Amino acid sequence: MWRLHFQLALAGKVANLREFEKAESLINDAEAGLRELGTRAWDAVLAAMRARLFLQAGRVGDARQQAELATAAADRDAVPGLRPLAYSVLSTIFLYKGDLAAATDCLKRVQGEFETDQAVLYSPQYAWTDVRIAVKREGPRAAVELFSDKYSHMPTQRSLYIEDPAAAAFLVRLALDVGDTNLKHSVLETVDGLAGDNPGISVLGLSALHANALVAGDPAVLSRIIAQSPDPLSVALATEELAKTYGAKVPARRQDADGVPSDPSPAKPEEMVSPLNSACWSGLSDMERRIAYLVSAGMTNQQIAKRVHLSAHTVNYHLRKIYRKLGINTRVELARGAASYSSRAAIYSIEAE
Repeated sequence: MWRLHFQLALAGKVANLREFEKAESLINDAEAGLRELGTRAWDAVLAAMRARLFLQAGRVGDARQQAELATAAADRDAVPGLRPLAYSVLSTIFLYKGDLAAATDCLKRVQGEFETDQAVLYSPQYAWTDVRIAVKREGPRAAVELFSDKYSHMPTQRSLYIEDPAAAAFLVRLALDVGDTNLKHSVLETVDGLAGDNPGISVLGLSALHANALVAGDPAVLSRIIAQSPDPLSVALATEELAKTYGAKVPARRQDADGVPSDPSPAKPEEMVSPLNSACWSGLSDMERRIAYLVSAGMTNQQIAKRVHLSAHTVNYHLRKIYRKLGINTRVELARGAASYSSRAAIYSIEAE
């Protein structure tokens, strides 16, 4: 049992590095070991760990299913110490869907678990979810006010940036929007130090680059985050920033998926499509999503090819598949859909969905 415990602990660490396949393999190995022991006492642990992993990987539907299994477990199948983690996953999922009432209710359940006599697994995600709900419900300034009181430790809490590499960029954007220089410096100093102390961990280095790029207004670094970051939320935040600052539009003489130069004229009214739904985007592979995001950043096929280390011909092939999966025909539709979807995933905007 101890060996299985350490396997699951390692899976959590590997997931923080965004090595999702390895983390899932470790959880599967632990599950096989439990079956050999003939016990079902840890079913809720497996479900909670998978819920967290799937959410980090952007597999929202799978994450919800596993989180609901973990919170519904009873008797010997239940492990109370991990219920807060599962409720936190559900809270974040409802936040993504724009259901603030359900997100808040799940967060209250997290907090209620801490009031019991059971030992619970600590994670900075509980407080971080609270902050993001405050952003969505009341705006950036309300969230920043939490850092002067309830969560004064959060901006310098290294474990937050390890569990959520996008948190640094999120907080820097908050600081810039409300003009809080102290918050900006605290976040940058912490994430820069974390990356400097761990030079072999690329996701931390990219997290620091991302946060600094917001301050510098560097579109090249933001497009690098889109192309290279293993963290889906970081990619969504970088895309949202590029779309907001530079516009999600197709420059003149852009090529379509068939390699034919497209019409450089402005988008027609019928091309101003509504955002593509999340089910469509979940059907895209990781590479396809990156290419879609880079299209929204205004890159040509050749520029995208250099970013993702593929040939322009292969990028063209991926674009054909993307168009088919999303049921669209133009780069304008893809660019607008990618920008709109990333904005919802990043949940920075406080506008109603």
